[in-house]
Amino acid sequence: MPSARSAWGIDIGNRALKAIKLVRDGDRFRVDDFEIIEHEQILSQAGDNKESLLQTALAHFMERHETKNSVVGVSVSGQQSFARFIKLPPVEPKKIPEIVRFEAIQQIPFPSTTLNGAISSSRNPIRRMSRSASSR
Repeated sequence: MPSARSAWGIDIGNRALKAIKLVRDGDRFRVDDFEIIEHEQILSQAGDNKESLLQTALAHFMERHETKNSVVGVSVSGQQSFARFIKLPPVEPKKIPEIVRFEAIQQIPFPSTTLNGAISSSRNPIRRMSRSASSR
């Protein structure tokens, strides 16, 4: 599959969804399109309506723009993300997932049912792991 010639960057802010499309033009990039879709209400004041407002903004964006052949990147606000490094004790490799789950429960300030996460490890003798998560 050939590499994508365009990419959308989407930032979902407290007041609006902001998007920009870059297109590769030889060895340069140019802005091809952009969109600002204001939310009907400020997200931090939306309470239980926040998810509906986000879905509406994303639906409006998808109605107006084709993303099929583009790379799409979406930002995650710092208030909804979390990253920590943990130093693992010397244990058998098969016990590492159990230790990482325990550390996540202890350190991540979001309910575990609302998390998307990733784990990466360094291959050095210290056995340091990176744990990142974002709230849905």
